This record gives sequence, structure tokens and C-alpha cells, in this order.
Amino acid sequence: MSWVSLKVELPSHSLSFHIQVPTQSTVLDIKREINRTCTGAPRVEGQKIIWRGRVLRDEERVENIWKTPDESRVIHLAVHYSAWSSPPPENPARSPSSSQQSTSGTTPNITSYPIPPFIPHLQSPPPVNNAQPVVGMPHQSALLYVWHKHAAALGFLMRRPYPLPTVPNMAAARRSSMSLVESFGWAWPSILDEEFPPPGDEESGLHYEFINNNGQRFLSLTNPNATPTPLQIHCLKVLSYTFTIILTPPAYPSALGPYTSVQAYALRGAPADINQHLQRLGLPQIAGNNAGGPAFMAEMRDIPLRALLAPLMMLAIRTLLLLYFISPARKPFIGFIIAAWVVYELWGAVRIAMGYDGNRAGNADGANGQAQAAPAPGAGADGNAPLGPAPNPMHAMPAQMGGRPRTQGNARSRSHTDIIMDMAARMNLDDEERALTAAPGTQVRPPSLGHKLTTFMGLLVMTLHPELWNRRRARLRQREGRVRTEANAREDNPASAEGEEDDTQREERQRRQRAREDLIAQHRRRPLWVREYIERVRRNEWVDE
Repeated sequence: MSWVSLKVELPSHSLSFHIQVPTQSTVLDIKREINRTCTGAPRVEGQKIIWRGRVLRDEERVENIWKTPDESRVIHLAVHYSAWSSPPPENPARSPSSSQQSTSGTTPNITSYPIPPFIPHLQSPPPVNNAQPVVGMPHQSALLYVWHKHAAALGFLMRRPYPLPTVPNMAAARRSSMSLVESFGWAWPSILDEEFPPPGDEESGLHYEFINNNGQRFLSLTNPNATPTPLQIHCLKVLSYTFTIILTPPAYPSALGPYTSVQAYALRGAPADINQHLQRLGLPQIAGNNAGGPAFMAEMRDIPLRALLAPLMMLAIRTLLLLYFISPARKPFIGFIIAAWVVYELWGAVRIAMGYDGNRAGNADGANGQAQAAPAPGAGADGNAPLGPAPNPMHAMPAQMGGRPRTQGNARSRSHTDIIMDMAARMNLDDEERALTAAPGTQVRPPSLGHKLTTFMGLLVMTLHPELWNRRRARLRQREGRVRTEANAREDNPASAEGEEDDTQREERQRRQRAREDLIAQHRRRPLWVREYIERVRRNEWVDE
């Protein structure tokens, strides 16, 4: 059995090492060898092996990847942050100061307590000497009450003792924190004033464990399918507010004393990784800096050549046929008319190919009065409310944050062709509508034989143009829908239960009964031919079926 030496590069930690694997082994065997050899013992399921810009699959074999001995046998390794079984190798490219800061934990500019070491994506300002008063950071010193609630929630969530910050006067600290939160334009969260529920069964609920990544500690959820206890639900709700308040920088320098420049919070790692951590903790995710949506950019549409070539070819054939029978040189006026017709046909083909008329079908459906109901806020795909903690109301954003929609037929002015087609599609519909909604005592004459023949011939010609018939069908569906609804209301006579209904239900039933009697009286006053039409509508199917 022959062996192959592979050089493994781990760019995220500036580490290189060699492994020996048989030529008949697979990529999965390489991952197992890396798990045995590499510092930190990354688990197999969290590894990705990249060779020449391609992620290798687990079933690929070494002999099929490197077929000749002259090929470069260097692979790059990418390890997920949660796949390290032990502390990963240290990055030699990091400066000593940053290494010392990452291993010792991050601390805010507060003299009384440190920031918890498992907020690794924050890079806080250097600590202030304990002998000096905190005059440059009133933003942090005013949040002692919030920090106390934050640390208490973390301790209950981890089910282990956690050091709480020293708060000499809890009532004064609460007033200071409330004033600072209200200065941001937010409402004070009432959940921060509630007491934590008593702890329940230690075996039930969520369980978290510590994992290491670049010398930082994270909380990882070990049983995501478990149901959290009432105490854990309360802790997660508290953390959803305290994280937002703590991570908010001061809006302006303080006027109480000399202002000390504060180092801005910096993100360590990709935002996707941070959001994954927050999702495991059950906390709201952090939006990017451009949460307001991208700037509007001019739309560049692709030209569908296949949909454009066929109409252009047919237009060229029709034009050549006209030029064969009519000579534009002898009759310039006819040539001008042909040129105008060609330009009009070209513009129509371009409009259809580019999708300017793509919203016509939506307009026809909108004429029927059909609208889709929007889902309730916070509802999932099946209409149920999503599980987990409620979103932070202080950072509620508008629902519509995307770019500008495409401007289509509804926003464009109607052309003369649309007006003519609408007039043709409404042939006799307005007169018939007036006959259906005529006031009592109004004389409505039935259509004559000549009127029926003229209408029949007009509708027969109209069926040659699909767009005309589609528009007329939409209007007929709208009218027949009203007729069916009115007929159902006339026949709806629910049985009354005198002993089981209260006063409100009795009044509602009487009101419906009076409305039904009015509809019946109005229907009886209609002409005979109108009532026969209503019966035909109820007896037959819809016009397009």
C-alpha cells in the first residue's frame, strides 16, 4: 500500500502541517486524520477541505484527485467555530496585546464589574483606574441596574453562580438606567422590574455548555428541541432587552467633564457567525450597518432575443409583402403610412418582449375584486405564531425595507389602444347594469330583436381578439358575483332559537330579516326579463367555465 503526503493549510489560524494517508483513502479519511493530528482536534462534521477553489466531497478518493505525482498536494482547511473539541491553535499573526485582551476577557470602562467573557464580538475601551471617578463614561456607569439584571439572567440561564455587579443603591441605579434609556427615545422595558420566577426541575429545560473559539468562550445550546422553563423564558426576554441597551454607544459627549474618546465596538468574525450564536441563545439577531436597505439603482433589464426575433421576422415578411404590391416610390404618402405602421409594430413587439405589459393579467384579476389576504404580523407559513422570545420593540423596523418595485402597467398612463379596447369590452354592459340597479317605478324596456342580433354579431367579432374577451369576461364575473350574492341573501333564512339567543343576537337576527325582506320586495318590482336573467345566472356556471 502506497502513502501520500498532503500539506494542510489552516489560513484562519496561520497553521500548516503535513499528514500521511493511503492512496485508496477518501476525503472522509483525510478529515479523520486531521482530527487526530491537528491541534484542537476539529470534529469531522465541522471540516471543509478545499482544493483548487473547490470543496471536496467526502466520497472522493485521493487517487482520483491527484492522478500524477507532479500535482500540488496542498489542501486548505476551513473549520466551523463550534467544531473545535479543545482550544484551537493560537494565531501567531495576532499582536501580544490583542492576544492578552482576548484571553483575559473584555472589560468595560466601569470600576465595579467586568463585562461577561462570553460576549466575544465586543472590543471594549481600556479599563479606567479604580482610583479615578468615571467622568468620561456616564453612559456605562448609568447602566449598573441593567448590568445587574443582565448578569443575573445569564447566571440563571447557565444554572451556575455568576458574579453580580456591586450596586450600592438599587433604586437610584434603576432611576439612572431608566433616564438613560428614555434619553435614547425608548420606553423603559417593564420586564426589567419583574422578579425572576423560582427555578424548577434542573433536568428539564434548556442546557448550555461552553465552547472555545479563538480563546473566547461561547454558550452553545445542547438540546435545541427541548422546551424552556418559565425561568429560562424570562431570562431570554430580559437578555433580549439588556443586550440592546448595553451595546448601544452614547449619542453625544457628556457635558459634565472632559470627554474621553471611546473605542468603537468592533465585530470579530463574520456577522453570520455572530447571528448564529445569538440564535442559539434565543436572542434577536444583529442587523448590518446597511439595515436601511440598499440605495436605489437603475434597473437594467435583459433583452429576451428569442421572444423578440419571431415578431420581428413576421413583421419583415409582412412589410416585404406590402412593398411587393405597393411601390412607395410612386406613392410617397402610402410609403409614409407603411413606415409609421412598421414603427408601431416594432414598438409593440419590444413592449411585449421587455415585459411592459406583464401586469395586464393582474389588472384583470383586480377588476374581479379578488385580493389575497396578508398574513398576520408575526405569523408563520402555516398561520401560527413563531416560537421563541418576542422581538425587541425598541428596534422594530418597518416591514417594507427593500428597494423600489418595478414600475409596470399600473403606473403608466393608459394608451389610446387601451381606451378603445375597454370601450369595446363594455359594449351594452352599462345599460344592462342600469337595468339591474334601476330604482322602483323606473320603466326598463326589454331588448329588441335587432338589439339582440347586433349584440350577437358584435360579440362574435370580439371573440377574435382574446384581450377584448378577457376584459369583458372579468366584468361579467364581477356582475354575476354580485347577482349570486344578492340571491343567496334573499334565500338565507336561518332558523331562530328564541330560548338560546340573547338581546344582541335577537336584534342582529331581526336586522337581517328586515334586510332580507327589502331585497325580496326590490326583486319582485324588477321587470320579468331581468328576473329571468337572474335565474339563468344562478342556474348556470360562471361565464368562463
